Amino acid sequence: MGRDSRRAVSTGIKGSQANLLLARATAGGKGISIRAAFGAGRGRLVRQLVIESLMLALGEAVLGCLLAWNALDVLVAIIPFGYMPDEALTRVNGSVLLFTLGVVLVSTLLFGLAPALLAVTRDLHELLKASGRGAGESLAHGRLRNLLVVSEVTLSMVLLTGAGLLIRSFFAVRHVETGYNPDHVLAAGTDLPEQRYKTLEQRNQFCWEVLRRVRALPGVISAAFGDPRPLDPGFGSTPIEIAGKTSAEKRSAWVRLSSDGLFETMGIRLLQGRTISEEDMLQARKVAIVNRAFVTEHFGDENPLGQQIRTMEPAETKVPPVQQPWFEIVGVVADTKYNPEAPAQPAIYVPYMVDGFPEYSTLFVQSVGKPEILANSLRHVVVAIDNEVPLNWSTLRDELRSGW
Repeated sequence: MGRDSRRAVSTGIKGSQANLLLARATAGGKGISIRAAFGAGRGRLVRQLVIESLMLALGEAVLGCLLAWNALDVLVAIIPFGYMPDEALTRVNGSVLLFTLGVVLVSTLLFGLAPALLAVTRDLHELLKASGRGAGESLAHGRLRNLLVVSEVTLSMVLLTGAGLLIRSFFAVRHVETGYNPDHVLAAGTDLPEQRYKTLEQRNQFCWEVLRRVRALPGVISAAFGDPRPLDPGFGSTPIEIAGKTSAEKRSAWVRLSSDGLFETMGIRLLQGRTISEEDMLQARKVAIVNRAFVTEHFGDENPLGQQIRTMEPAETKVPPVQQPWFEIVGVVADTKYNPEAPAQPAIYVPYMVDGFPEYSTLFVQSVGKPEILANSLRHVVVAIDNEVPLNWSTLRDELRSGW
């Protein structure tokens, strides 16, 4: 639960409890006056009122905690399948619970002690006369109680509306078409020391060895390297050229690096042709995969398969540009989004073995169960190859939740 949620909880508790205590204070003047007439001191009256308020507040807090604890499983059970990730852990937050109990104590002191002090400081003679007048004074008290009830209902509606909007926003994010499946996928960033991996061959060898070992781990369905991450725009839009089309038109696309198995690991749908294969990587074939937005913008109804494209400037991989930069389009995949409010951008995926493995890239691993369980195994694989390469991991579901 975040800061806004805690503020809402504290506001609701303070509002409801304050109204109960204030309403009780307005109706309790007669009882206080009678006790005072029989000789009860002001200190004793204040102590009695504060204790009564504290008991009321603690009873509400205990009842609320019990309801929250028992209703949690019911609320989780009625959430439709697919709205919550399998790895999500839903439980009562201890820190929020302590925060709520603290709010209970503070509200008790503020809204229990103030009416008590007000009641005992009023003139005893006036209290007794007011309790005997009956209808007129009761009408005034009734109006005050009605005002408190209206304010309580208004506050409850504000909190209910805010909660509804929060739930609606959460469901809307869950329904945004990202173009990939973030469930059961671990994203582990690798950062190669520049002084030790200067050549393209050294970096490609590291990539290939990591993939070979990770794919052999128990619980791993598939693994692939890709750059940048789904929620990262990466190198930005790069000018491109398409063979046979006039160069007078300004064309551009997002260039992304990929190993074999990336689209299968990420759950990106293949629409036409094929994806990058292991043979493409081993033989450093100059093939490219484009997304639907690329085809729509640059080819229209024309078949993109077999077309030749090239980037007019090399991607920022800090490796020399290839000698023959033309790539053949062999497949079309679905669009992916890094911004839920922006349309998908034209993108080109090219193999690592051609363009060169960059210093920093991301290893995506699709697992059978919870992906974070594989974190230690991935760490051991990387350390066995090079113990100076750091590894920073997170699940794609967590990245999507925090990024969107």
